[in-house]
Amino acid sequence: MAIPIRESCGCTNVAEVAPSTDDGRRLRIDFSPHGHLYSVITAYTPCDQHPRLAFLPTLASNLPTDSRRSVLLCGDFNCIDTIHDATPTASERSGRLVGGAQLQHLTADAGLADAWRHCHPHPATDFSFVSRKADHGASRLDYWLVAEALLQHQPHSAIIDDFDSDQCAVAFAFTLPGAVLLNSITTLPQVYNGHREVVSSILGGGVEGL
Repeated sequence: MAIPIRESCGCTNVAEVAPSTDDGRRLRIDFSPHGHLYSVITAYTPCDQHPRLAFLPTLASNLPTDSRRSVLLCGDFNCIDTIHDATPTASERSGRLVGGAQLQHLTADAGLADAWRHCHPHPATDFSFVSRKADHGASRLDYWLVAEALLQHQPHSAIIDDFDSDQCAVAFAFTLPGAVLLNSITTLPQVYNGHREVVSSILGGGVEGL
């Protein structure tokens, strides 16, 4: 798990906010472009249901408490919070709804919002994971959960299916005061090292940010 950044983003802190284990991983970076305070926390939530239920509530303690700091929580949460984010076989047979309530509580309590869903209201559907098991369907397991205030700044979010993988990348971008675009990506499939031109195109274009 990694957060690629540019030196110009004003990084002030990088921390593994909890030990990485087979039962979940998380990494946090604080940065302050143009004097605005942000924290990105990327997390991998366990695939197995019981560790997932134990891990999700712990994420709340990893969020910054400074009210001046905008939070962007992203990653592979391995669950869906509504049946609209999965095909019927995925929600019924793979247990992807397990943990959905905890994810909803975390999002609401922290004042965060699902960036992709904000940009693509119901009944829009798209999936970031397509199971290689024929009966397990497809799900949107990867999220940008961001401070609601950020969604007032020309937000854009997309699921990028440009990898030879069962998992897609998810992008979120918004405009900072002063018309500086902050572009971010998360949940790159493990094969992304073989697709450097795709990663470069997502991060390129003279954009300042992650």
